[in-house]
Amino acid sequence: MGRYRRVHGPARGRHGGARAFSARPGIPGSRRSSARARRGDAVTETIYLNRDEVFRLAADIDVEDAIRRILIQSAKGIAGQHVRTELSPRQLDGVLGIMPAFRAEDDPVFSAKVVCVIPSNPERGLPAHQGMVLLFDASDGHLRGFADAGAVTEIRTAAQTALATRTLARIGSGRLLIVGAGHQAAAHARALSGLGWRLSLWARRVARAEALAQQLAAEGIVVEVVDDLESGVRQAAVVTTTTGTAEPFIHADWLRPDAHWNAIGSSTPRVNEVPAEVLHGARIFVDDVEAVSTLSGEMQRLGPPLPHMTPLGEVLADPGRFDESWNGRTVFKSVGVPVQDLALVTKLVEAANRRQVGQRLTLTA
Repeated sequence: MGRYRRVHGPARGRHGGARAFSARPGIPGSRRSSARARRGDAVTETIYLNRDEVFRLAADIDVEDAIRRILIQSAKGIAGQHVRTELSPRQLDGVLGIMPAFRAEDDPVFSAKVVCVIPSNPERGLPAHQGMVLLFDASDGHLRGFADAGAVTEIRTAAQTALATRTLARIGSGRLLIVGAGHQAAAHARALSGLGWRLSLWARRVARAEALAQQLAAEGIVVEVVDDLESGVRQAAVVTTTTGTAEPFIHADWLRPDAHWNAIGSSTPRVNEVPAEVLHGARIFVDDVEAVSTLSGEMQRLGPPLPHMTPLGEVLADPGRFDESWNGRTVFKSVGVPVQDLALVTKLVEAANRRQVGQRLTLTA
């Protein structure tokens, strides 16, 4: 039988340096980390925000304005990102994505989202996105904070959809249909409830749609559950899809000729919500042309040449880019881009530090 020697004290790093970690809520560091700081070791203080804390802080943040600003900065080259690096093994029902971004002015920062996207999670009552968004100070690289990626994704995605709907929808009132009953559907109902449309909701499982409608009613948001999808689409001025379907189940001839469609659910090549007939006959706006061209299931199936796509940020920066005389269909296709995560997490960390919310961590090298 082999012998094992128990070693007491901090773990040793690759180069012999000890690594200490303190994770006490509200306490910058332990006595040990303070002693190490006096000896000249590098000390970094950061903050972690869990799902509940993200939602609580975001309720007091103008998220839509933060998204508007970062999309304009991205259109001007002040902020930017790489299309996500993605690992999508055929053997697994999921995707691992790494999404870096930067902002070079107005408080320069880097961010990185590391997330698993599991399309079947909503069927289990879990968020489709699981992971973290990390925020780094661009001046010295220290980790300012990190937050639950699922909550960040829900909030910023819905805020961007509300912004796109305000900007692109040709009709200012009427019915707005949300398709789906998962976490994104709930987030979108909250974000879209103040835009002046009457909200309706459809899901494959009527019981889930009714449960979500009851949950939203308790928050003061009125949503009508429809049991016939075709009828719901035909009556809607705006359709917002938040599904993980592999093939479209909304037919092109159901849509009004002046309808606006927010296609939100298809953020990987495996998912496809919008029929090709709709895309060929509509004005298409996107969160990022490169990301949508590479990652959208709709564009993967269309193949080259792809239709013309206008970034939403360019329209926000120069409203003249949107043809006011257009009276046909518009589509906003979103796959989610990391500059939006950067914008929201920056605001969340600022708010958390002001309000002393979150778990304070002290890291020493």
